[in-house]
Amino acid sequence: MQVFRMLQMSHALLENRRQLLIKTLTALSLILLLAEAMLAYRGWRRLGEAYVSMAHTQEVKHAVQDVATVIDDAQTGQRGFLLAGKPIFLKPWEDAERVVGAKVERMTKLVADNPEQTANAKTLSDLITVLREHLSRTIGLAQTGKKQEALAIFMTEKGRITMFAIRDQVAKMHAEEDRLLAIRSAAASDARTFNERLAALFVVLDGLIIWVLLFFARRLHRLQNLVTVCGSSHMIKDGDEWLKLEDYLVRRFGVEVSHGISDEAAMKMRTEMAAARVERLRVEQERATASDTREAELEWHMTGR
Repeated sequence: MQVFRMLQMSHALLENRRQLLIKTLTALSLILLLAEAMLAYRGWRRLGEAYVSMAHTQEVKHAVQDVATVIDDAQTGQRGFLLAGKPIFLKPWEDAERVVGAKVERMTKLVADNPEQTANAKTLSDLITVLREHLSRTIGLAQTGKKQEALAIFMTEKGRITMFAIRDQVAKMHAEEDRLLAIRSAAASDARTFNERLAALFVVLDGLIIWVLLFFARRLHRLQNLVTVCGSSHMIKDGDEWLKLEDYLVRRFGVEVSHGISDEAAMKMRTEMAAARVERLRVEQERATASDTREAELEWHMTGR
């Protein structure tokens, strides 16, 4: 009976431990999941911002190049018209005049977040204005029959010098965007590396949590449906071995066992000790009585003689 009580107490203790372990591991898992979500969000946000910055840089470079191409087309149209004198050569200049204002405006808006590029865009816009006025003046003179005057202005190379300044400014803006692109590419690479390492860390941590859950689930697994207990020695069968209850609890559950004595057992022990003491006194009394009887008989025989 005591064995079954001890087993029941062990069951209750282990069940409490199991419930506490499950709650603790569940809380830790939720905390870990929350931390993973926050870190993953941070990593992907950094990577997204880096990619957006890189795309913005490429967009600025294309916008600057579009402006340079349009201005180059405009100058080509002016030269062709002044040299050939045929209106058909004015088409590149006319096309450029229709779109150059919008392209310069778009470029200026794209670099508004960068003070240095904003200043560069302002300088480029001013140079383009000077060149457009030069081109429009020479073309206007040629269209009104003042070709020689237009050629004279053309030969001053003002347009060529201004165009060289425009190209230098375009190259300067490209160089700045290339510098920014290198920085943002490095940031994107760092963000990718961070995300990869974070994912590897999450795999390890999740695997560790699963391993801990399985380990303690096996460690604190409750007794099976039937436990065989020896009716004589109260030893418990575990596989092919018969173990003392203490050894069984240590092996099966890793429980530290200490010894004590219950009130019922103490009362039984005291009762047995008292009964043994009474029995010992009875035996001693019987021996004393038998000894007195033998002495009396011996004395009687001796007196009778």
